[in-house]
Amino acid sequence: MAQSLIASRADNAHVSQSIPAVWRTRAIVLAGLVCCLIATPGTAWAQLEADRLEIFLNAGPGVARGTFTIRNVSDQQVTSQLSIGDWMRAIDGTNNFSDTAGTMAGSCHPALTIFPTILRLAPRQSQAVTVTYSGGPRTSSCWSIIFVGSAPQPATISGGAQVTVELRQGIKIYVQPPSVRPELQIDTVDTARHVPLRSESPTDTAGTDIVAMVRNPGTIQSRVKGRLEFRTLKDSVVTQRVIDEFPILPGAQRRVRSQIPRLPAGHYVVLVIFDYGGSELVAAQIEIDVAR
Repeated sequence: MAQSLIASRADNAHVSQSIPAVWRTRAIVLAGLVCCLIATPGTAWAQLEADRLEIFLNAGPGVARGTFTIRNVSDQQVTSQLSIGDWMRAIDGTNNFSDTAGTMAGSCHPALTIFPTILRLAPRQSQAVTVTYSGGPRTSSCWSIIFVGSAPQPATISGGAQVTVELRQGIKIYVQPPSVRPELQIDTVDTARHVPLRSESPTDTAGTDIVAMVRNPGTIQSRVKGRLEFRTLKDSVVTQRVIDEFPILPGAQRRVRSQIPRLPAGHYVVLVIFDYGGSELVAAQIEIDVAR
């Protein structure tokens, strides 16, 4: 039988613990030109490969530089145009991009430059690209993205239509003040109807989620991982749920969802605990009633 659930109050708390941040890069592959297609680096017509997908620069006195390497993994000569654009992360974690630098909040434009801007690579050849920030010291981070495009390739979409697709990789650039620790706070914790993950059927909305709204009040990006602990009123842990690591930009808010597992009927205290790499963990709690 289906479970019914009623949520009651939520309280915020801090749990002291020193745990270092865990950093992990994620590939960004964009497609465009004629249609909006999403591809992975393993697609047959992916021609270029970047060795780094995130670069962090310190905005101290003087000029800050970083490098990444682009390799032609195809058997043909490839010419690629590099450009700087903007990006922003939505509250649900979706990345939004702009080809024009300086159009989104947090952009490093015009203090960011790249060299070279055109690559001509023989088969299996590699070339280093230099990223330069010349904006001087900052009190808060800025971020941009470098687009690396391959030559347009033909592709077939549903229905057999032929389109031309340009596959682009994105290298995210973060320019941040040095010697600053990450920050995180929990704004609210509540319950809501389950929203399916990408791995689930879009129609699978049965069940209930714990929904935490978290905010980064700091000046650098935080990378956050967490867990849910379902406890009885006697403080016994019934079960736990891991929250996958996620990034959150400075000044941004993020909606974090985790489905409530099947539980025996009863009253529970749910602890929502986040580790953001600071000197302490951040936690909040909500009480729920589960009835059959």
